[in-house]
Amino acid sequence: MLPNCEWKCSAYKIRHTDNFIVKKLHDVHTCSRTQIMGNNKHASKKVLGSILMESFKAANRDYNPKDIRDDVGNRFRVSISYNQAWRAKCHAIEMLRGSMDDSFRMLPIYLHNIKIHNPGSMTNVVTDNENRFVMCYMSFGAVIRSFVQNVRPIIIVDGAHLKAGYLGTNLVAVAMDANNGILPLAYGIGEGETNESQLVV
Repeated sequence: MLPNCEWKCSAYKIRHTDNFIVKKLHDVHTCSRTQIMGNNKHASKKVLGSILMESFKAANRDYNPKDIRDDVGNRFRVSISYNQAWRAKCHAIEMLRGSMDDSFRMLPIYLHNIKIHNPGSMTNVVTDNENRFVMCYMSFGAVIRSFVQNVRPIIIVDGAHLKAGYLGTNLVAVAMDANNGILPLAYGIGEGETNESQLVV
């Protein structure tokens, strides 16, 4: 792209395929190192995500965008921006775990299977008039039986705000047993720590 750099590549695409044939390559740069290592606009989230997907399979690894930038620079000699690394991370996680849309679509099936495989479990999904998700909750049968038989009759509800693409609040109801151990009774997702959401949980 620089007029005084002698690097040049000439290639053409093979018809009806995604492959290219390189006809000529003059692989010598005469421009400065900073020009060569500028943020590469061709390092898209799809390309980087597919390359880095294996790195996200380790559950105990916190693979942040800074680490991604360093790895891509060391492995491929390509410089990418923080935003490119962040988008690549999101795409790789989506390729491994599916999208959030898919997860919400599978939620009723998941809650139904909880009832089948854990007798006595209670679940509920609330939707609006257009069949869009509003809130849900679940409580396992084994936990309900433990609460009725062994736990103090006091319930505490608390929530944590969700920061992903779909906002809301993750609610949990807990109780304490005779040894001051915490027993999570029910989990729920609602629009916030409101009376309506807490009543569902």
